[in-house]
Amino acid sequence: MPAYSASLARATHASQYTVGSLVSAATTKRIGLRRLVLGMSGTPADSAYRWVLARITAAGTSTSLTPTELDPSDPACTTVCGINHSAEPTYTAGKTLKTIDLHQRATFHMELAPGRLIYSPATAANGFGIKVTGTAGINCCADTEFEE
Repeated sequence: MPAYSASLARATHASQYTVGSLVSAATTKRIGLRRLVLGMSGTPADSAYRWVLARITAAGTSTSLTPTELDPSDPACTTVCGINHSAEPTYTAGKTLKTIDLHQRATFHMELAPGRLIYSPATAANGFGIKVTGTAGINCCADTEFEE
C-alpha cells in the first residue's frame, strides 16, 4: 500500500483544540494510521497535557497540508490533512481510539505492527482528529505516517 507522512502542528493554542486531522477524500480508500509521534515545543514547563486520537465524520475548517510520499514512485495522496483549524472537526461520540496523558517535556511514539493499523472507514469525509487539552499557549506537533 502507498504510504505517506504528514506533520500536523499547531502553535499557541487555546486550552483545548485540534492539532490536526486526516480525512478521506474518497469512498474507495481507507486511511491506515501506522505511526504517531506526539510532542510539544517552546519554553519547558511542568505541565501535563491530554492527547486524544478520535474518529471524525467532518473535517471542520482548516489549512490544507500536502502529505509526502514515503516512496517517490507512489501516487499522489488523496487523504486531506488539515492544520490550524478555525472550526473543529466533528468528532464521533464514543469513538475515542487512544487517550495519552503526556508531560510537556516528554515525547510519545506509537508504531503499529503490520496488519494491526488503525483504519478509517472507506467513507468520504471520515478519518481521524488529534486534539490536545492542557495549558494554553504551547506549540504542539503530531507527526503521522499512514497508508491508503
